[in-house]
Amino acid sequence: MDGIKRRIGRSIRARLSAWISLVVVIISLISGVLSFTVSFYEAHELQDDQLRQFGALIKRQGITLQGASLDLAVNNIDHEARIYLRDLSHPLSDNEEFAHNMPDSFSTINEQHKSWRVYVVETVNGQRIALTQDTALRNEIARDSALRALFPLLFLVPILVTLINFIIARMFLPVSRLAEELNRPSSDERCRIDEDSVPDEIQPFVVSINRLLSNLYESVEKQKRFIANAAHELRTPITALCLQAETLDAEERSDREVKFKRLRAGLNRTKILLEQLLAHARSQDEPKLPLEICSVQQYTQEVIADLIPHVQRKQIDIGMPYIEDTNVRMIPIDLYTVVKNIVDNAIRYTPLGGQVDVSLRRRFEFCEICVLDSGPGIPEHELVRVKEPFFRGSENLEQGSGLGLAIVSQILSRAGGKMVLSNSVDGGRHHGLKVQIFIPLA
Repeated sequence: MDGIKRRIGRSIRARLSAWISLVVVIISLISGVLSFTVSFYEAHELQDDQLRQFGALIKRQGITLQGASLDLAVNNIDHEARIYLRDLSHPLSDNEEFAHNMPDSFSTINEQHKSWRVYVVETVNGQRIALTQDTALRNEIARDSALRALFPLLFLVPILVTLINFIIARMFLPVSRLAEELNRPSSDERCRIDEDSVPDEIQPFVVSINRLLSNLYESVEKQKRFIANAAHELRTPITALCLQAETLDAEERSDREVKFKRLRAGLNRTKILLEQLLAHARSQDEPKLPLEICSVQQYTQEVIADLIPHVQRKQIDIGMPYIEDTNVRMIPIDLYTVVKNIVDNAIRYTPLGGQVDVSLRRRFEFCEICVLDSGPGIPEHELVRVKEPFFRGSENLEQGSGLGLAIVSQILSRAGGKMVLSNSVDGGRHHGLKVQIFIPLA
């Protein structure tokens, strides 16, 4: 029983049917009471009209009552609907209810524990006659008449409730077909629901489902491309390492040192690639670590200190010409990853003896981290694509996985920030790549 109640409570169709049926029943009851009351009083009015017509007939025909009383039926069929005629000048008993001076109109009189409906007329010869009917019989006839008027309504209520439930079930058929369409297996992975075949009330819901399916399809496609590219990126260095390991034993001792250095460099590149693959996978997951208020200046200086060996090896002049310390609310490792990737990219693509500038500024409600290098820059038509995983560019001469900017873009998207890439121009010539990171202030 509890399960049925919960199921009905969750079902819009069941609740709608129940409420409409309840409203129909309540309105039918009110209509029935009103109909019964109106029919009851109309039956009394009809009976009064009969008394009035008999009185008019007696008065018009000049009928004289010979005796104290007379009873007659209204017609030959209904013998209970009798009308009693009484001569008010000859009372049947000492009862004073039927007095000679009763008004010539309708009245109700109680006599000997019975109630009578009385209508008095005066004939042309001055005789005053009372036309009476037993009110109990009148009420019974009126009640029967009212019930006959009520029966069709009582008969129609269950039919109407059944029709309402049937119509509501028919109206909800598109929802059931929609569920069947979503559950039906399809060879086409990018399935869509026909938005024109559903009612207007659920069309926004269907539009949202189609948008969700489209986003899901794009996400799956991105994951497929990522897995394919990752497999390709891993296969190349691992194959090279295997070949180097196989030929290592056959080399002379003097050549082994060189081979070992190459093998070690290949292992380091593979290690870096795996680390970036893991970082990219983590950047796509929902954060499980708590957000903290982080100093952008502190993490930027830590990144630069960690990359000093690379800076010294390439004799790069790295500095921070403008520093405005700001705080952002992020996961510390995410902030470190963002700053390290953009600064490391700048150092990597800056030529020997070049320059890298890192600036920190407050821009309205954002913290701006600007990294400007003196490298070759990126062709304008590739500025958007460099954010895609494993895209290195057509003019890229440096070895890398192509995941750095993709990781940065993913982390910023989750943190409500953004990244802007542009080529810095100095005197009409490309002066390097300018990377601007905007992160909401804490």
